[in-house]
Amino acid sequence: MNSAAQMRDSHMVTVNDLRRQLGAPVTDVVSPWAHPELVLGVAGLAEAVQAAGFIEQAAVLECMTQSHKPLVVTLLAEDAALTSTPEAYLKLHLLSHRLVKPHGLNLTGIFPLLPNVAWTNQGAVDLAELAELQLEARLKGELLEVPIASLQPTQLCVGMAEVQSRQKDFSHEDAKERRTYLGSKPVPLVHSPAAGFWMLDRHHRLRGLLEIDPSATAFGYVVLELQEVEADLVLQILQQKGWLYLYNGRGQGPQPPSTLPKNLTELEDDPYRSLVWKLKQEGIIEAAPLIPFHEFRWGAWLRRKPLPPFSSMQLEPALPAARAYARLEKLG
Repeated sequence: MNSAAQMRDSHMVTVNDLRRQLGAPVTDVVSPWAHPELVLGVAGLAEAVQAAGFIEQAAVLECMTQSHKPLVVTLLAEDAALTSTPEAYLKLHLLSHRLVKPHGLNLTGIFPLLPNVAWTNQGAVDLAELAELQLEARLKGELLEVPIASLQPTQLCVGMAEVQSRQKDFSHEDAKERRTYLGSKPVPLVHSPAAGFWMLDRHHRLRGLLEIDPSATAFGYVVLELQEVEADLVLQILQQKGWLYLYNGRGQGPQPPSTLPKNLTELEDDPYRSLVWKLKQEGIIEAAPLIPFHEFRWGAWLRRKPLPPFSSMQLEPALPAARAYARLEKLG
């Protein structure tokens, strides 16, 4: 928990009052469990905060006396350069909650103090603890919630016709309906503490949502955990497993795994993938979820057929011939 007096002269005295109320020296970061001399603990701190005039904060501290987790209290008497991670988080919270104006705080030295964490529906998780949390979640039948913007694709392209269709669907849903839907379509994930998350499916769906809401999250489950493995080696492993689609939007490939984009918004458009999506919508091509990259395989097959010029936004010129080719292939 982070708490601070606002940085005005009248509140400078308040910080000193807190120091006196605690009855012991207080450094910038107070860790009651690590400092036996702070015998008042959280309950005593609640009394000190109330005596200093912060009634609401005191009530919060009273609730936290029942916590079984460590609490970190940060008191800033002046706006100096940062020296600890709790100070960095406190100033970021003040900015996020608009308690200070942009550029109104001294953030000197912040970047080395910010640890690498995974943001989940259970808050920020230390990367060293993420694997254990994932295992607990899977045993309980729970899913992790992760920012879509943090997911790395395992393919080079999407069909933008499908992406735009997904966007229309999401735009007609409220927040509750969207979460329910996403919870029913969890994303299979590969994770490395050193390199983050890769998604093995749902690229079109989440690309569409990400363009509507850059802060959107999705639900997922980890199918492969790779400890202490850097990004290059992760991609090699995924390639060996056949979990990468390395053909670009023009059907050229396979490309090196290093050409995979870092996020969904950088995926290329493949009009043949859009064409296959449309044929699936019409029931001409059947879904085959157990066949890897099934739609892309159909797209590569259609790419070898003589079709009139078309694009993802204008599929109509190619649809009659594509329908005929696909029906003949099914019959054969």
